[in-house]
Amino acid sequence: MWRWEVFSGDTSSSNLNSRWWELRLGVQGVSPPVPRTEQDFDPGAKFHVPANVPYVRYFVSFVVQFQFHAELCKAAGHEGPLHRCDIYRSVKAGRLLRNVLSLGKSRPWTEALSVLTNGRTNKLDVEPILEYFGPLRTWLESQNRGELIGWRENEAIVLQVTRSNASLITGAVLAVIALVLLVALVIIAFRRCRRGDNKNFNTASQGS
Repeated sequence: MWRWEVFSGDTSSSNLNSRWWELRLGVQGVSPPVPRTEQDFDPGAKFHVPANVPYVRYFVSFVVQFQFHAELCKAAGHEGPLHRCDIYRSVKAGRLLRNVLSLGKSRPWTEALSVLTNGRTNKLDVEPILEYFGPLRTWLESQNRGELIGWRENEAIVLQVTRSNASLITGAVLAVIALVLLVALVIIAFRRCRRGDNKNFNTASQGS
């Protein structure tokens, strides 16, 4: 969601970090452990952001894997709830799986789905995943009837993401400390070199 908003222009460079934490709190119930500012870039700590790895691949993979499971169960002749299906040692299911996977990248994924479904469709279908988890969803709804699902944002310990120069000041102080240490190391190394040269000179003088 955050990246889509950035790409669409809804989230700009002025609120990259604050919007990240707004979504983290609203969707995941997570707030920053320490105060953050727009000088920080916490989204960069998520590998998928700097590496430009699209999250849609995960969404599609879950849909496809249950679509595979449903079709392989049909090939195996399974009858009954989808979550009870076991295609172990099914020659027909194995043959179908081999025919689909053997295409590799040689053909578009839509054609692979067409082979999988015996030509019935070449589109993604969410019905298998809904059917598989249907009993679990029914049980959870009965167990959580009358309960709050999720979290109340007003009860969370939220540290506001502000725009300040705190990070810049901290960075400047660290840079100064690093520079002082570097200068000190250079001076120490220079003095040691001079001592070494004087010692060699004195030894050469005595020898002559």
